[in-house]
Amino acid sequence: MNKLFKYISIVICFFIIGNIASAQSGNLKGYVFSNENLPLHGANVILQGTNYGAATDNDGFFEIKNIPFGNYNLEVSLIGFKKEKINNVKLDNNNSPIRIILKPESVETEQVIISAGKYEQKVSDLTVSSAVIGPEIISKKNFVQLDEL
Repeated sequence: MNKLFKYISIVICFFIIGNIASAQSGNLKGYVFSNENLPLHGANVILQGTNYGAATDNDGFFEIKNIPFGNYNLEVSLIGFKKEKINNVKLDNNNSPIRIILKPESVETEQVIISAGKYEQKVSDLTVSSAVIGPEIISKKNFVQLDEL
């Protein structure tokens, strides 16, 4: 009788510990949209300071699974959009999907030089004539090949 009681006690302890351990984590779900209410595919959703993250699917949906309960700072980014940070996202048993809106952001770069030389050159070091073609010229015409310039 004593061995049976010990065996039943051990089994009950494992069930209780298993339930407690599984109840301490959850999933964070949500959607990422543009400010025009279009779903954004491929946006990165990261819990800062952790190794948890996900990317959105074609519908803008993401799900980060098995996250320990607590408060997190969420960072959402996508090329061509301003990075969004959401502080104090609380993860517990009562989570509902969150909705995140990203605003478009232009990325401007410096002048790009394309040359056929063997080594990288500065514009001032070029020994041949060169021309800078601005985006307004390219956008006004429907070029198929660069030879049509």
